[in-house]
Amino acid sequence: MSTSYLRYNRHIGGKDRNSLIGAFQPDITEKADNNSLMLQAVNGNIEMIEAMLVLNNIPSLFTGEYSGAIIGGIQVMNSWRGSGLTASNEELMYCWKKLNKYSKMID
Repeated sequence: MSTSYLRYNRHIGGKDRNSLIGAFQPDITEKADNNSLMLQAVNGNIEMIEAMLVLNNIPSLFTGEYSGAIIGGIQVMNSWRGSGLTASNEELMYCWKKLNKYSKMID
């Protein structure tokens, strides 16, 4: 659940950079890749990446009868506005790996 406007574009890295990795790479570079699963830098997608980070840091969720379980996707909802966004595990992992790759460059 979220209280933010989920489709608000954050323009990370400048006005013409709308993807989650906009601070590191121009959108045109990512759009040139036909296999790209990059999500836009909107509040909802950022919240889903944050949720994935939290879930990955609670290993007890994936033990016992849920051992080996994989999250199929994450959905963020704003019931006040009646809106929501969904991303598959594949999309989230693609974005996560790209963000991780580029974030190492600024450490």
